[in-house]
Amino acid sequence: MGDPMSDGRLAIRVIVAGAIFVAALLLSIVATAAAAHAFSGFRGPSVITETAQKDPMFHTEHMHDFFCANNVTDPTSYNALVGASTSCKRTSDHSAYWVPQLKINGTVQRPTRSGFYYQCLRPFSAKQCANVKPFPKGFRMVTGERPGDFGDVLWHCDDVKGQKNKQENPPASCSDTDRGIGMVIRFPECWNGQTVDPTTTTEPYVVNARYDASGKYGCPAGYSTHLPTLTIFPDYPNAPKNLDTVEVSVGHSEWGPPSTYHANTISAFTGDSMATLTKDCITAYPLQSSPIAGCDLQE
Repeated sequence: MGDPMSDGRLAIRVIVAGAIFVAALLLSIVATAAAAHAFSGFRGPSVITETAQKDPMFHTEHMHDFFCANNVTDPTSYNALVGASTSCKRTSDHSAYWVPQLKINGTVQRPTRSGFYYQCLRPFSAKQCANVKPFPKGFRMVTGERPGDFGDVLWHCDDVKGQKNKQENPPASCSDTDRGIGMVIRFPECWNGQTVDPTTTTEPYVVNARYDASGKYGCPAGYSTHLPTLTIFPDYPNAPKNLDTVEVSVGHSEWGPPSTYHANTISAFTGDSMATLTKDCITAYPLQSSPIAGCDLQE
């Protein structure tokens, strides 16, 4: 017959070991989820508001599709935008966002909606994300693949699992289960802290973050003000399965190659809402999902 004391100690050891194992497993799951998340920010969608031959920033003559701000005039201003209505789900966002009209296989395509993400994400560190600054009121940016532009434009088949097949050029074809095509358009995030309008300068004033010679990722010298990384996701659900020719509006009845696709924005958040969102959704919870209501406005 065994020693009752020894059996009791053995049982306690088993229980303790089991508790340690469960705790370690939970920590592993939490760490994995945090690593998979690896960003902080706020987002919200908008339906398309209009298609028009106007450009409130560069005053060009080609066709654009607009989101969020309704009935944008050319020219416009921060006060004009916040004083008018918006179609953004985030009602404090009266910003104007616009992209050039797209034509596939000779047929003009119309996006139905777009998502708008303001984030700080890896490879930025949590310390860097804690120092992100809000967009200035009326801040203007353009992004694309054209010479002199910063940011990035990626194309993808709009699959149900997300943008897992992003690439630099339009896909040649998409499967029957895909819902048209979409773009992932990323704006630069490193600002010189002075210029707010690209039409007033010939020099870059906001550029992409990058790795320096020592291998550290961040904003380069001369562009030390770290803004949220704005990414927009326009969807073209009626695009054909085979994309034989893809053209972008570049002028009055003129069309260019996919490399001319770009996006523009004039930031117009009401009151101090941009500063509040940046604090509540990014800097207070760097590289984490903020628990504060209103950061994540989905469809």
